[in-house]
Amino acid sequence: MTSLHPTSTRVQGVPDRLSAAATTLAEVFRDAGFATVAYSAVAFTGRLTNLHQGFEEMHESSSVDEPRHRAKTARPYVDRAIDWIERHQDTPFFMFLHVFDPHHPFEPRAPYDSVYADPAQREEHEKERELSKKFIEEESMRNRGLPKTAELEKAGLDAKKWLAYESDWYDGSIMGMDAELGRLAERLRGLGMIEDTLLVFFSDHGESFGDHGQVWHGHSVYGNLTGVPMMFYRPGVIPVGLKISETVRNVDLMPTVLDLSGLPIPEKIHGQSLVPLMAAARQAAQSESAGSVPEIAGTLGWTPQPAVTEKSMHPDGERPKDLESYGLVFDGWKLVHNTHRGDGRPEFELYDHRKDPLNNTNVIGENPAIAEGLKAKLAEWREMAERDKLPEGESLKDLPQEELERLKSLGYVQ
Repeated sequence: MTSLHPTSTRVQGVPDRLSAAATTLAEVFRDAGFATVAYSAVAFTGRLTNLHQGFEEMHESSSVDEPRHRAKTARPYVDRAIDWIERHQDTPFFMFLHVFDPHHPFEPRAPYDSVYADPAQREEHEKERELSKKFIEEESMRNRGLPKTAELEKAGLDAKKWLAYESDWYDGSIMGMDAELGRLAERLRGLGMIEDTLLVFFSDHGESFGDHGQVWHGHSVYGNLTGVPMMFYRPGVIPVGLKISETVRNVDLMPTVLDLSGLPIPEKIHGQSLVPLMAAARQAAQSESAGSVPEIAGTLGWTPQPAVTEKSMHPDGERPKDLESYGLVFDGWKLVHNTHRGDGRPEFELYDHRKDPLNNTNVIGENPAIAEGLKAKLAEWREMAERDKLPEGESLKDLPQEELERLKSLGYVQ
């Protein structure tokens, strides 16, 4: 939403809030005369972090009150989004639709709860969840009923089987979300708007179901959490079926959307437009002699940039509290720098990003020269991120008391 990394925004955990000095994607659209509306399924994309900047209308997560399906927000939010669009058909608009379905609690709505997971095993699965809670060390994970692999084994349970059932629910939640987003696209088509609307789909993180022995997210910079989708759809503008294999970044989303919308791109951002990369991929697909996609994109103004992920050691950030890590992907390799660590892991790790995208095999011993080159890239990135730091944002104390109480009930605020 700002095309800046967390080091620069200073938003690395509760109660950090975005500085008003930041320019958000919504602000650019609003200033260009677009109507702006947001549907936020979690507090982190609303007033809590100041990401409501630029939205004339915002639906916060507190407006969705379905205890049985509190993480499944696509259905009610798509209903609201369709209603809003029908009332603003003739108005240029920017909509941020944040849904929460592939998230804990993973059990999806019917009928998606039985597509992958056997409903006959649900009762046993929930009994094992309660049993495992006695062995979950961290309070927040114990409250959620999310045991790690080792904790399941301590409870005498089949860890692989138990985590597979959670993963099956997760897949069902993805399918349910997909159906709802498809319903939104069909309504745009029915209104005759699909040809004039840019649709962009992206995610903020993946999930661990035993990967590296972990569950949940936010606890590392490994590929199972950082490899996320980014899809663009605009008939007549973006070729159908076009695929980009180069590693790109979520900070590239803002300038790409603005470029495709014909709007100015703010100067002090970290991302770059992916439109040249799309054009290069199209040229390469049409002609074998055109050259590689990066080579063609280079002639169109795109340059390969390292993709960096941050795991902060913020006291109100994600566990483990004693781990600070940075992951950098460049030229097919991934360097992990554990700047602070309390569990004996090495300071540096190296992975073959193309062959090992989930980062299971550390190959730094066999590739010291590559590691040294990536260390230099990471140092350059750190210098840039520190240089571009925004002023500190407002205090969380400025939030309404009702919102603070809701965050406390969810375990985000003490």
